[in-house]
Amino acid sequence: MKKEIKKSSYTVLKEIHKLENEMKRIDRSIKLEVKKGSPQSVIRIKCRTYLQAQKGIEKLYTVKANIESTLTQMALQKAKMIEALAIQKGTVVLKDMSVDMSAQEMMGIVRDYTRELEKVFSVECFHLNSSISRLRSLMMHLNYRLTWKTK
Repeated sequence: MKKEIKKSSYTVLKEIHKLENEMKRIDRSIKLEVKKGSPQSVIRIKCRTYLQAQKGIEKLYTVKANIESTLTQMALQKAKMIEALAIQKGTVVLKDMSVDMSAQEMMGIVRDYTRELEKVFSVECFHLNSSISRLRSLMMHLNYRLTWKTK
């Protein structure tokens, strides 16, 4: 299914490129007609075909965006299904563990697990904060260069 959708996306791109080439050809033709001094009715007709091609390209880009959105939604659904299966397996494991373990052992395991999650989260936050600080310094540098050029 995904391959078919991507294939249709590629065909839409091919159509877009064909229309763009057609627009270039029409543009050259219009310029040539103007140089020749052709009647305005001929030039108007060619301008209309140029505009129709332009509208067609806009519509095809909309179609391509819809296709990409569909692919993204499919990927999200797949991720949700995987998540649901993981949760289901986790509940089965927890059920089996609760049968074999006491409540205190279970609480200790959960406590260790939450500590590990906090460590991972703090590391991710550290990386995010360092990325934000790098971005801020870059923006300050660019702002300095822009103000320096305007002086």
